[in-house]
Amino acid sequence: EVSFDGSALCQTPCTLTGIAPGPHSVSATKTGFSTANRALSLASGANTSVSLELSQMTAMISVTSNPAGAAIVLDGKDTGKLTPSRILLDRPGKHSITIRRYGYLDSTNSVNVELGQTSTLNLDLTKLGSTDEIKAAGGKFKKVFGHGGDGFGMGIVSVKTQPKGAQI
Repeated sequence: EVSFDGSALCQTPCTLTGIAPGPHSVSATKTGFSTANRALSLASGANTSVSLELSQMTAMISVTSNPAGAAIVLDGKDTGKLTPSRILLDRPGKHSITIRRYGYLDSTNSVNVELGQTSTLNLDLTKLGSTDEIKAAGGKFKKVFGHGGDGFGMGIVSVKTQPKGAQI
């Protein structure tokens, strides 16, 4: 929709006639797009052509993390970006953001974004725990490796993981 000097007049493409010389303002609006404005000065008896380009409104998420440098996964797909980053979305609505960094637990949150707005998400990462010694709980290993008794002839299994602290 085209507005001329503040009055809505027509839908594009359109031609306006009988315009007085002097300064004027032209604007164009369309749902889902940003408004485009132009100031022009029309000379007496002159013809002027105005081309306005409307930008499609987008939704954006600004993702930061503590510590920075985490991979950003949007709706289950790796974006290829690391925090801090801004991500342009192809559709508004609810989105799931997961951030991953080596040595830290994944952090996930959802955010609802709207066209023409930037949503901000700041996630804290929790460092993975570390332990030098893991002890078995209960008697589960006897069922797997032996039949009980005095342990004669039984072997020892030592499990190490990188990073430390994995559940066995």
